[in-house]
Amino acid sequence: MEQGSELVLAGQRGLDPGASDVRMSSVRRGGRMSAQDEQPVIVHASGDVDAVSAPGFERQLRTAFTEAADKGGPVVVDLTEVRFFASVGMSLLVEHHRLGARQGTPLRVVAPARAMVRAMRATTLDQLLDLYPTVQEAVVPESL
Repeated sequence: MEQGSELVLAGQRGLDPGASDVRMSSVRRGGRMSAQDEQPVIVHASGDVDAVSAPGFERQLRTAFTEAADKGGPVVVDLTEVRFFASVGMSLLVEHHRLGARQGTPLRVVAPARAMVRAMRATTLDQLLDLYPTVQEAVVPESL
């Protein structure tokens, strides 16, 4: 059973159909916690991640890494509903991957769209970032 809290940040462009929404949730499991039970913090993004929406995306990433450091779990960035992901978004993922490496907080990126995966491969980010096809697989990776 999963319980979660969620913080929602509306898009920076008001009613613009290309606006981006970023929300963050933390997942807690009921019952006893074992050493393998991590408490992931999930950042959900949708719409466009570009120069206009990047400051909100960055704030959510920073908040997520702070919360995850306290909980000892990973940060999962869900890009499932992202239509456009500009280079500024990729730069933020790299920056926060490095932050996570320094503080011992893994970054897991959910990128199921073929176009997103192709962009990650073209920039070799697929070799740096841990990519997953679903949030469920990112929350509970097979290696656990």
